[in-house]
Amino acid sequence: MPDPLTESILAALEYVRNEYYRLVFVGRSAIPVLPDVASATGFPLINFSLEISRSLREVPLAQRARRLRGIAQSIVNEKADDGVILTRIELLFLPSLLHDPVRTLLELSRRQPILAVWPGEGEDGRLRYAEPSHPEYHDSERGDIIMVPPFAGAPAVFA
Repeated sequence: MPDPLTESILAALEYVRNEYYRLVFVGRSAIPVLPDVASATGFPLINFSLEISRSLREVPLAQRARRLRGIAQSIVNEKADDGVILTRIELLFLPSLLHDPVRTLLELSRRQPILAVWPGEGEDGRLRYAEPSHPEYHDSERGDIIMVPPFAGAPAVFA
């Protein structure tokens, strides 16, 4: 019998399949079940920061912020047509890239489902990364964010 967390993630991915944004966030504690989710969905697991950094190293510093979204879209598109699982998204928080990580992931998810491991905290439609004094600090509150526990204090939308 599948793990309850795996079932919750699969239910969330099925739910977003027909939505405008097809993005589901999970917390880091969901990492152990990601191979099961990948097996059930056929979605590849992608170390997103590694893939982006490989592509960005050829791009001059002054052009990286402008080219990030296109590079990210290319990575997602060439890895799968049906959906992807993104781990290690921390590179998206670099201040020099001038991007809102949540907005970037939402835009990427318009073409196919994306399951992303959020490296910070999530609760009631609000995602936080780092401390307010940290240069990579991010705080996003949106009504269209789908989160699957286990996030500290997150509602059990798909539990």
